[in-house]
Amino acid sequence: MKVGAQEIITPIRLGGRKILARGFLRAQLGAGRAVLWSKNRQKYFILPGDYVGSMNAQFGCYEKEEIDVLRWVLTTCCSDIQINQGAMLDVGAHLGNYSIELGRSFKKVVAVEASPVLSKVASANLLWNGLQPPHSELVDKAVSDQAGYVQFEHNQAGNLGGSKITSADTVNVHSFRVPTISLSEVAAIATSFADRIVLIKMDVEGHEIAALQSGADIIATHQPILQIEVSPENLAPFQQLMEQLLPGNKIYVVSHHPSINESRWRLVQRFMTRKLFYRLLPIQNVNTQKRLRALIVLPQWAQGKFPSVNGG
Repeated sequence: MKVGAQEIITPIRLGGRKILARGFLRAQLGAGRAVLWSKNRQKYFILPGDYVGSMNAQFGCYEKEEIDVLRWVLTTCCSDIQINQGAMLDVGAHLGNYSIELGRSFKKVVAVEASPVLSKVASANLLWNGLQPPHSELVDKAVSDQAGYVQFEHNQAGNLGGSKITSADTVNVHSFRVPTISLSEVAAIATSFADRIVLIKMDVEGHEIAALQSGADIIATHQPILQIEVSPENLAPFQQLMEQLLPGNKIYVVSHHPSINESRWRLVQRFMTRKLFYRLLPIQNVNTQKRLRALIVLPQWAQGKFPSVNGG
C-alpha cells in the first residue's frame, strides 16, 4: 500500500518489551515504513514522522485515555440496543483511532477526514480492522456550514492532526481547496443504515462551531452524546450553542489526576495497563483558561444513569 510517497509495509507488534519495540520502530520510521499492532490487537497504518503515529507507536493508541473514558460513558449511559442499533460519527478521524476502537459496537460508523493523505490512511485502517461497508464509511471531505469548498492547510510542525481549515485568502504551497459536506449530510449517510445518531466525536482544529451549526437540526433531533475538542476562543459560543440544541445538557472535561503532570502520566502509561489517573470534571469546576482535554456533552436522556462525578 502507498500513502503519498511513503511505502508502509513493515509489521511491528507492540507489547512485552515495549521500549525495545519502540527503538526498533523508530529505526523503521526513519526508513518510511510502519505497520502497528496495538496492545488490544487493533492494527494501524501510520505516517512516519507524524505525532499521532508516534503516540500510537508508544502507547498502542493515540488519545487512549479519552477513548477509555468515552467507552465508559457510552456503556454507562446507553443500553446495548441503543448502541448496537445506533450510529457513530467520527468527524476529524485522522488515522481512524476512535472509529476502530469504538466503532464495532455501533451499527454504522461514518468517519470524516478532510486531509487527502490522512483520509487514505484512515480508510485503509478501517478496512484492515474489519470495519467494511455497509458497517462503516469514510468521507474524504471537510465538515462545514460553507457549501462547496474551503481552504485547507496541512500542518508542517510534525503533527498532521493540526491541519485545519483556514481563511480563503491563505494561499501557500501547503494549502489547497477541499470539498465540504454538512454534518446533516454526514448524519444522513449514517441513518440510512442505523436508527439514530448516538455519538458524535469531533476534532476539527477550531472549526467546531461552523461544523456543529451545519448539523444543528440533527443534534436537536437525535440528542447524541458528544465528545469534542474545543478551542479556547470557541468555548463560550460552544456552550451557548449546546444549550440551544441540547437544553439541560451537562459538559464534562476529561482531566488527569491533579497529582500527576503530563510527563508523569505518560510514564505511568508505559508501565501500567490499568488507567487509574484520569477523571471527569464538570466544566464549571475547571479553569477554562488552561488547555482543556476532550469535552464530553451529555444530553438529558443520558444523565439518568450517569453517576455524580466530582461534584457534577
